Amino acid sequence: MAGNLVPRTDGGSSLGTPQKEYSAIYAKALGGTLGASLAPKNSPAFTGTPTAPTAAAGTSTTQLATTAFAANAASTAGTAAAASAVSTHNSDSNAHKPLFDAIRAQIPSIFAATPNYYTEDTPFHTDTGTNRTTIASPNQLYLNINDIGYSLTEQILLDISQDSAWDTQAEEWQANHEYEVDDIVYPAAGKNGFYYKCTTAGTSSTLTPEWPTTAGDTYQDGNVVWQAIIDHTQASTRPGQDFYIYAGIRDGALTFVVSTSSTVPYGFTAETSRKVGGFHCLCADVGTIEGHTLSGWLAGEILPASVWDIEHRPKSEPEGMVYVDGLDMWFDIYLNSWTGTTADKTLKCISKFGAVTADGASAEKFHPLKWEQTLGEQKKRLPWVREFRVFSVGSNQSTNIKGSADVNTAGGHQDTANRRMISNYGIEDCCGFLWQWCADVGSASTSASYGNGFDANDRADVKGQIYGAEYRPLVGGYWSGGAVCGSRAAAWSGGSLYLGAGGGARGASEPVGRSV
Repeated sequence: MAGNLVPRTDGGSSLGTPQKEYSAIYAKALGGTLGASLAPKNSPAFTGTPTAPTAAAGTSTTQLATTAFAANAASTAGTAAAASAVSTHNSDSNAHKPLFDAIRAQIPSIFAATPNYYTEDTPFHTDTGTNRTTIASPNQLYLNINDIGYSLTEQILLDISQDSAWDTQAEEWQANHEYEVDDIVYPAAGKNGFYYKCTTAGTSSTLTPEWPTTAGDTYQDGNVVWQAIIDHTQASTRPGQDFYIYAGIRDGALTFVVSTSSTVPYGFTAETSRKVGGFHCLCADVGTIEGHTLSGWLAGEILPASVWDIEHRPKSEPEGMVYVDGLDMWFDIYLNSWTGTTADKTLKCISKFGAVTADGASAEKFHPLKWEQTLGEQKKRLPWVREFRVFSVGSNQSTNIKGSADVNTAGGHQDTANRRMISNYGIEDCCGFLWQWCADVGSASTSASYGNGFDANDRADVKGQIYGAEYRPLVGGYWSGGAVCGSRAAAWSGGSLYLGAGGGARGASEPVGRSV
């Protein structure tokens, strides 16, 4: 063996350097380069990724806590908190109500951003408690305009006797004032039935204008040119007319206006507006009729049953119609007139105040089968007898029209007792003007052969024959019927091709949403 392995008697190692010498070397190292690289025992700052034993879960001593211990403790605490929240929710049903209410409140607005979306809590309707010229909106309404959702969260009122309700937004004329094209004013001296629309911009005169009172006429005021248009805040300009309700965006906010336009309201575009409803105004004063729902109503006031909107309307076009709630049906206010011709297949029936009534002897002749076809192409039909006996109640009974002659025009009439010929729903001329065809069909097989189910008054593309005699009922009585006339009056002897000057009709339409 090597000779340097010498037994020691001084307490050191028998192999190499003695322990005291190790201590001296270590102490020297601490004071040099090696010492500078070692962490002190007091507040050591380690580098790299030091490790240590992970304490058992739940340990609470001065022992070092590793990241593994901390992660386990956080997970345990989160689980406990969640369990506590569930426990709280289970014991208190209102614990998360504010959050759920906030989410629920946003749902309609989210849906409203869907193209063509529209929903309401109640339909538009008249506010007769205020006056007979006010439309009340739903309390809540959500709708889409040009792919953007909007909401109405409280009811608004539109009084059509006030300028602010209309799309025209007219203001009182001012002297020496700058006006732009399409500005609309009314005379400072007071309403005269006309508005005046600026067609040439400029500054108004210091003199009071001599306003024209014929629609379409113009007037130069300073270097401003005005054109006269109808002011529908005046009751005298509204009898027997339909008007429309629009939702529109003005200055970034949702607003509602009334308009005479059936397409786009004045001051808006198709992208900034949406037609949401409409109504019809009474064509003539009702007068005092004991027990009548419209007793005292005046011409130009809103017919309550005529108010419609997107969700409460007929399947047909809604103009000139009223809703009869007990029947859940819409009916024409007026005995029908027509537009277009049979020959060019443009024939349409219309419910219009003052229009020439259609019958079997009018310029465009109608028999029951032609009424049926023409109305059917407009999503309408003839009423049933049982329906007539409901919607005609309130009309004159056992009397006919004043003068006992065919007056040839629809609406606004009185009977021989000077009583208005109008039902409780606002339907005109139900009894004592023209007999009215109904949809009911009767037959008698007294013929041993077929007969044509068409005549020269029909379109050329309509053919077919009928075996036996087909009958349609007439209801209401006619202009000289006297005691025969009334809600129960009926004649069941009219053939389906019968043409007579005393036989007219009106249309009926199902409400939207009904599956038939």
